[in-house]
Amino acid sequence: MDVRETAFEPSRRQFLELFCSGCVGALLVGAGASLLGCDTMKEEDASGTEGNPGSGITIQGNTIRLDLTASDVRPLASAGGVLFIRSARVIAINVDGTRIRAFSSICPHQGCDVDRFQEGVLICPCHDSRFNTAGGVVRGPAPGPLREYGVSRSGDIVVITKS
Repeated sequence: MDVRETAFEPSRRQFLELFCSGCVGALLVGAGASLLGCDTMKEEDASGTEGNPGSGITIQGNTIRLDLTASDVRPLASAGGVLFIRSARVIAINVDGTRIRAFSSICPHQGCDVDRFQEGVLICPCHDSRFNTAGGVVRGPAPGPLREYGVSRSGDIVVITKS
């Protein structure tokens, strides 16, 4: 089969976005590193660490328990900290140093996972929808906000309840 007969022909921008995201992904996998946010906000990618002893992340059904003293979760303890818990499809954000909010990482546009935090907004990689730290749409095509989950905090322990 000739690939060009069925291939998607991306624009230059789409090609560069796909190419660059693939390179970054390969680099991260090869290096085994986590990606920190590009701006002054702190971000931690907790993928692959959930449930590991010492990770500070425990997932049981629809409940996620975070220990803010654990190294994998510690960035969330400070104002502006963002934690992507990929296996639970959850994003946690420390809004102001004391208040933590949690959202589904599933974009309401077509179900892709919102996976980046840059310049104060959450970004969906599929169609570039953008969301503020309250989960609201800043730029579509997403038709509505990210779904918010319940959060309770007792000292350094945060419990997120997906409902």
